[in-house]
Amino acid sequence: MSFTVGQYIADRYHLTARLGKGSYGEVYKATDVIDLRAKALKTIKDGDANCAEVRSMNTLSATNGVQRLFDNFNLNAHLVLGEEMNEEFRKFSNFSAGAVHGRYNLEETCQLTES
Repeated sequence: MSFTVGQYIADRYHLTARLGKGSYGEVYKATDVIDLRAKALKTIKDGDANCAEVRSMNTLSATNGVQRLFDNFNLNAHLVLGEEMNEEFRKFSNFSAGAVHGRYNLEETCQLTES
């Protein structure tokens, strides 16, 4: 599934740019119409709100360098994550695990979750 720049998602997010595409989904820059802040919307094909990524992000939400997860919901067989849009995200907008989790790569994120 592909969203379109200009589209509104869940009556809350206005998509303003596509930042990247990967094998499991896409990342968009969006404006949250509730707080008028820029957010990153990440779509994950066949994702589940109870997946390891969501659990890790919730656990690590207060950790410096980890993207803050504001929202998650399912839409048309995709998990959609509403995440903080900050300088770390902008620097690494190549849709890698490092892009989504800020300074930490996926292995480091898992290690932090386990400790």
